[in-house]
Amino acid sequence: MPTLAVTLKKRLKAAHQEAIQAFQDDSKPEHLLIQLRRNVDAALIEAWEKHALPAEMALVAVGGYGRGELFPHSDVDVLILLHQAPDAALQEKLEALVQLFWDIGLEIGHSIRTVD
Repeated sequence: MPTLAVTLKKRLKAAHQEAIQAFQDDSKPEHLLIQLRRNVDAALIEAWEKHALPAEMALVAVGGYGRGELFPHSDVDVLILLHQAPDAALQEKLEALVQLFWDIGLEIGHSIRTVD
């Protein structure tokens, strides 16, 4: 049985290839940017949900990704917003999550911050 990383990586790569092919067919960059963002959204959401993180936490898209301007080779900037500083167990989960983002092929730029 494939791991979550392998499954998400394959799915994301196939979705990106479909988006690029659609762009080559219709030459509308706005469609490409939207579809690439949606592809990454889907992968990040599934990864986030599988890690069963506390409900008071948030994964926030920032930078170009947050503006919906995700070009084919752009990095993906995210902010993980916490209610309070993480304990050791949560810190371990967060590290595993960020590692998963890398493992599925995203050039991830991340920060972890508390509301304060």
